[in-house]
Order: sequence, then C-alpha cells, then structure tokens
Amino acid sequence: MTFDEASIIAHSLGIDLLYAKASKKPSDRKLPKQFSQNRFCASENHSDIDKILSLEKAGCMRRGATINQGTATLWYVTSDGEKSFREEFPNLISKRRTTQKTSDDGKPEE
Repeated sequence: MTFDEASIIAHSLGIDLLYAKASKKPSDRKLPKQFSQNRFCASENHSDIDKILSLEKAGCMRRGATINQGTATLWYVTSDGEKSFREEFPNLISKRRTTQKTSDDGKPEE
C-alpha cells in the first residue's frame, strides 16, 4: 500500500494521516479501536480515482451507491482494507518508512 493509497483509506475512516505523521503527541499517533466513519465520495474524474480503483482491485475498498444523479460514487473501506491500514499505520507515520526498498548493503535504492 502506497502512502497515497493509505491516505485515501485514512480519509475514508476519518484519520488525517499527514497530521498523525507530523504530530509529536502519542495520542495523535494511535488509531482508535473503532472508526467513526467509513466513506469516500469520488466522481469518475476525481484526481484519486486511479488509486481508488487500485484499492478496489486489491480488496481494500468496495464500490457503493452512486449519488448526485449518478455523477459520484460512494466508496467504503473493506475489513481487509482496514486490517492492512492498521498493520501499515506505524510504518506510515514513522519518520523513516521501513518499506523503502533497500539494496543488499542496507542503503536505500535510488
């Protein structure tokens, strides 16, 4: 899951991922046990639609109802998407992402 994809899931669940990453307060760097919302509204020409479709293909989001006279779709994070997000969250908010590809000598690849 890329940071941008995780940001879509976070937004859907009511979490400001960039704020959590920047904050020094431990309470801002923890996820709630239960999320208060689960929805993302996007039209076919939304700037993130390709990422949303990628998340759908990965089983992390599912398409819901169309709204606004069929011009937009509601998207929902699946239980697999929430699980993946929870697993990735500590890494996503760390100052140095540990999923960065590295070479055999341990240095980040360019």
